[in-house]
Amino acid sequence: SIPIKITELNYNNAAGYFQLQSAWTEQFSTTLGLRYDHGSRYGGSFNPRVGLVYQPEDSTIFKLLYGEAFRAPSPMDTSETYGIISGTKNAAGQYTSSFFHVPNLNLKPEKSLTADFGIVIQSNSKKIKFENTYFYTRLYDAIVTDEFLYNGQSTIVYDGTTSQVFANQNKGKAFITGVSTNFSAEILPGLLLNANFNYTLGSVVENGDTS
Repeated sequence: SIPIKITELNYNNAAGYFQLQSAWTEQFSTTLGLRYDHGSRYGGSFNPRVGLVYQPEDSTIFKLLYGEAFRAPSPMDTSETYGIISGTKNAAGQYTSSFFHVPNLNLKPEKSLTADFGIVIQSNSKKIKFENTYFYTRLYDAIVTDEFLYNGQSTIVYDGTTSQVFANQNKGKAFITGVSTNFSAEILPGLLLNANFNYTLGSVVENGDTS
């Protein structure tokens, strides 16, 4: 038997934002923003955003961005229930299972802080352009799937087979960092060459350990 209850959720969310874009000189401009999110389940959060753009000449652009974000757990994050059946049977003819995902209604929202630095190099005609962006995101109360105690038990019985219990949980801090590169060139009228490269590295940090 599987002691999983059907969960009914009733909630509402609202959000609003303000953004101010200013061109201080022909070479320098800024963007300032503020977003407010409020939900009946998790309360409210203010999240700022700051962007700087500096273009010393037509062929070169520097961009710097900092922003914060708030993500409340979705109904799927908190309430989904599913298992994985291996497709093989044991001696009793029952399908075996080693994984069962259960709800966790105690999840907290994730909070993220992100910084981007980008550079654009282009020809005066803008037919050839090279863009490169480095980004770093720090997550707090990151939501990940891991082993879990459900009603004080680490395993449950699924179709006569014992399965390890997993659930979404807040696992301390995490980071995501990487580089995004794009090159484009108009070789002939109507013929565009485009190439891009992306590299991303992420890790969860829990109790001072990295995984």
